[in-house]
Amino acid sequence: MPNLKHSLMRIGDVFLQKIVGPETVRYLSILREDVTSSKLADILISRYGAEMLTDNQRVLRESIFYALPMDEASNLAQKLGSAPLQNPYDFLKKLRCSYGSPVFDVLCDHFSVPLVAPTKDEISDSFPTEEIKPNYQVYNFQAQTINQAYAFLTKGARRVLIHMPTGSGKTRSAMVLISRILNEYPDRPVVVWLAHSEELCDQAAEEFKKAWSTLGTRSISLGRLYSDYNFDLSSFENGLIVAGLQKLYSRSLSEQTSFLKLKRKTGLLVMDEAHQAVAPTYNHLLDMLAPQDGPAALLGLTATPGRTWLNMGEDEKLANLFYRQKVTLSTDGGTDPITFLQQMGYLAAPNYIWLPYQPTLQLSKDEQIDLASGLDISQKMLAILGDDVQRNILVINSIMEHVEHGRKMIVFACSVEQAHLLSEVLLARGVRAAAVSSKTSPDQRRQIINDYKVAEVIDVLVNYGVLTTGFDAPKTNVVVVARPTQSVVLYSQMIGRAMRGPKSGGNATCTVITVKDSIPGFRSVYEGFTHWEDVWN
Repeated sequence: MPNLKHSLMRIGDVFLQKIVGPETVRYLSILREDVTSSKLADILISRYGAEMLTDNQRVLRESIFYALPMDEASNLAQKLGSAPLQNPYDFLKKLRCSYGSPVFDVLCDHFSVPLVAPTKDEISDSFPTEEIKPNYQVYNFQAQTINQAYAFLTKGARRVLIHMPTGSGKTRSAMVLISRILNEYPDRPVVVWLAHSEELCDQAAEEFKKAWSTLGTRSISLGRLYSDYNFDLSSFENGLIVAGLQKLYSRSLSEQTSFLKLKRKTGLLVMDEAHQAVAPTYNHLLDMLAPQDGPAALLGLTATPGRTWLNMGEDEKLANLFYRQKVTLSTDGGTDPITFLQQMGYLAAPNYIWLPYQPTLQLSKDEQIDLASGLDISQKMLAILGDDVQRNILVINSIMEHVEHGRKMIVFACSVEQAHLLSEVLLARGVRAAAVSSKTSPDQRRQIINDYKVAEVIDVLVNYGVLTTGFDAPKTNVVVVARPTQSVVLYSQMIGRAMRGPKSGGNATCTVITVKDSIPGFRSVYEGFTHWEDVWN
């Protein structure tokens, strides 16, 4: 049976280079890599995967069809229902195909493209005596945090922010807390969870299913209101609603009657990544579902309880929103939380590597003032850095040096274009790499992330603006920060992707590689955790 790579290689180098794009081909030439049809086919499979068989990539799909030998084209056309004497190429050209359709299944089978990503089976031996572990275990430090937050939510002002480092189990702790409240306060049986990205919403929904199946005392509903998910808000009576911020905001403007019904049933509003909670969209939903004088409680979750570096006023607003009630992960003996979690094996100990680089940025006076004022790097400057050939080669060579057996690496790029460029050059140089960005279709993005996390067929995952939050891949042990930032929040989120310790399914140590441009920025995970303590105290 033919496979997709061989079918692509039949198209020819000239057309494949055109589809891949001149920029990737130029970098391969600079690095003295042979630009073969095999490497070009690998790049396109990494970029599009099974999507190239759908209507989203009609030009590429038609080129694959036209390159088929006549007997193979006829065989494929007949599988898809063509008439015996019909021209197979004309028939294949007119196909309509989307993810999950019968045509899609036939094409995937014909070109040996797996429909379902492989998973690992875990086999355990039987013993005369067994240790029985809870299905939804929390550690002692998480249990203490849960108990303190519960006290705030059920007494007095009923607002609290949970402040725990990335990788220490914020979501799991929150789900235990939510389950407890749903069990003990059935008179207000709805909890609304707000998050700003599809990844965060997916993570919350799946985590709640695990938690409630063990901790729940009754049957309840899980409502998804993000991405393409929709349901009737007015009919939701009992359970957890996981909602995307923008989607719920839009529904609140057009369905005020439904929101009034929802408000009467809501006992708790949860704000994931709560350092964003003072943004206008969040404030609107907070006023509608959990106003200060209402019965609903408010729970915030964050690893960085502040919004800015220098604007103390914004940070004061955040602290005041939660009545300055913050539960921070507690430790024994006065050890700071990061060190404690590393010593206990819950977080990995980072090894920092700096890549000094002097970019040729011509900053205007206004841009210099913005940077001096603590504003983050502009999209314009990031795009310039992402196009810097010498800087990109520095990043590529550093990644090549650290790609070893068992090393799992996430790279944060300056732009969508740089993310795809880096991954494709790495792939052509023999690295099992892929990229995800806003240009990656949702289905392809899920497949690539699964290939990195579960199937383990990708070692280096490059991204722009996708994996900073809501992404849990404990085996990741290297992070490359190839984009500069003055945001302590963003930097902490990026390096946190590699910080899972052995007790959290990760590694004892990790490596953080940061391109050290001449632009100032925060570069310490400890600083990211303690930066706002004065505001809250």
